[in-house]
Amino acid sequence: MHHNEKEIRDFILELIDIKQKSISQVSKENNISKKNLYKWMIYRWVEKHIKKTIFNNMDIDFKEIHIGNYIKEQMEQKEISIERACNFFKTGEKEVVRMYGNKSIDTDSLLKWCKLLEYDFFRIYVTHLLLYDGISHTKNNKKIRESGEKIIFRKNIYTKEIKEFLVGLVASNQKTVSQITDEYNIPRTTLYKWLRKH
Repeated sequence: MHHNEKEIRDFILELIDIKQKSISQVSKENNISKKNLYKWMIYRWVEKHIKKTIFNNMDIDFKEIHIGNYIKEQMEQKEISIERACNFFKTGEKEVVRMYGNKSIDTDSLLKWCKLLEYDFFRIYVTHLLLYDGISHTKNNKKIRESGEKIIFRKNIYTKEIKEFLVGLVASNQKTVSQITDEYNIPRTTLYKWLRKH
């Protein structure tokens, strides 16, 4: 999603939040399905919840990840000197600063940053997969594989927060099991397993 699209989405959701417009009005006026509006609302809630509980309120854009920015932010939050990073990586200050500017970093370097900062940067990418790409429905796998459109995940990984959120929707009668399986492409058996455990 481009920056403008995100701003428009956030503006539309703000209209609903402050009760200036109903979901039906927004849907009708902007030609956006109610299903998409509900998805946007859930993604936004999950993003905020994950940022708050897992990422210590770091300002993370899970759609467009710029890992160098998040490394720099952690360096500042933990008050780790650039000299210590240089010693850890056995490199000069210029190279460390260059890594701050990188949108992506090779996995060996990222693993070293995780160790130095005692922070799991890989979790940011897992969250991206959960929110944007990783939920794929078994029925669609064959079509996607044949067309070569995107990577297929044989087994989905759902965080505790996402499970609790979806179970909460069913428990509070906000959504039915069928609605959740249709909207989020989560297998019915998986959802029932979560419901039994909670």
